[in-house]
Amino acid sequence: MQFCLYQADSSTQNHHDYFCQRADCLVLRPEATDVELLHQSPALSFQRMLLPLGVLGYGEGDLAHKMRLVLHAMHLQTGTPEALRKMRWSIRGLCSDQGTERGLCDAPNIIDPEMAIWGLGEHTHRLCTC
Repeated sequence: MQFCLYQADSSTQNHHDYFCQRADCLVLRPEATDVELLHQSPALSFQRMLLPLGVLGYGEGDLAHKMRLVLHAMHLQTGTPEALRKMRWSIRGLCSDQGTERGLCDAPNIIDPEMAIWGLGEHTHRLCTC
């Protein structure tokens, strides 16, 4: 079992919009006892995942395109739809600078990167008005 804090941000450098992502996870061994957890034994471990760097195209800085990059990078990191689903369910927090990325936590639970454009395209304005 793992609990992750997900961080994402984009930055424009030399006319390219780079999208960086990181997940910091606390991993618990499934067979760990309460005593082991209390004493911070090897039952607990910390894992940092730097997801593959993405580049957003001109005019693609909206939530739908960023969610597509999130799902694509997670798919590259995990390899299978089931592992991607588990990773998405393990995320317990989102850290952003309150830009467009703040809408990622309200995005529908989809795992297909191509569905992000279709599923979020018409709802982007509603998700990012907080």
